[in-house]
Amino acid sequence: MAQYYLVEEHNLPALPWAEKAQRMGFLDFLRAVQNDPPALPRNEAIRVDGIEDVLLAARPKMDDMAREIHRLLQQAAGRLQRLNTNVVLVVCEKILPGAQVTIQHVTATIPLHLVFGSPVATEAGGRPVYPVSFNLSSGM
Repeated sequence: MAQYYLVEEHNLPALPWAEKAQRMGFLDFLRAVQNDPPALPRNEAIRVDGIEDVLLAARPKMDDMAREIHRLLQQAAGRLQRLNTNVVLVVCEKILPGAQVTIQHVTATIPLHLVFGSPVATEAGGRPVYPVSFNLSSGM
């Protein structure tokens, strides 16, 4: 079943298929999922970089931007499920698990939980990966 995978960049080897996937920036991904049909490959994987940059750029309204991203991704859930394309969201900084999953950036704590809820880490190749279904049912 295709879904999102949140992963720290240094843990990307846990998903070897993701290392070879088509790459795109987060804003390009948001534009692509809003198309009908989405401008994304079918039955493949894509690597999306930069969600933390988008959220940091929204300061001081980072929480508002996170909620808007959640809304846009939730609207695109059905289209993404039909594509059957795994989406690997790669972050450069450390993902802090817990009731409110965040990214620990040197200048701010990034509220990832407002976009993806609080996914539980699973181990892949001995490294933590955070799978999240496209419907974002665990979000907010």
